[in-house]
Amino acid sequence: MNTMPPMKLPKTAYEVCTDMLERTRVAYVKRDFSAFRACFLLPNLVHANDEVVTLATDADLRQIFEGMIQNFDTLGVIDMHRTVTKSRYIDENTIEGSFISRHVLEGPSFGAETLARGFMRRVGDEWFISDHFYETDSAPLTRIILRS
Repeated sequence: MNTMPPMKLPKTAYEVCTDMLERTRVAYVKRDFSAFRACFLLPNLVHANDEVVTLATDADLRQIFEGMIQNFDTLGVIDMHRTVTKSRYIDENTIEGSFISRHVLEGPSFGAETLARGFMRRVGDEWFISDHFYETDSAPLTRIILRS
């Protein structure tokens, strides 16, 4: 009889990216900064409109989170629909993923698409967002970051 525990298989890049999008979506919808914070490594680089903003502290990350919540309230956002479009391991501790995000508005209807890509880094057994690139100039997060 084999008494060895089953070997834990590594998650696919797609699974890691999908999980991260879902965790941050739920944090936004529930307005749970602690759950949101748990997804990010700091410092965290955000690339938008040919500018790079470094989120160095929890206060920086909270400012972005609260700005997005305020934007959601203004637009009537009740949820987010996000889809991973591409994902790959760069090395065993780094994943690059691209996604499309749309706001679900009251009605229900959808807001404009936001295109983005990000890097996730593994620390121990956990994955965190380390850098992200917003490829849609009008993305709400882009405006919030560049206003900061």
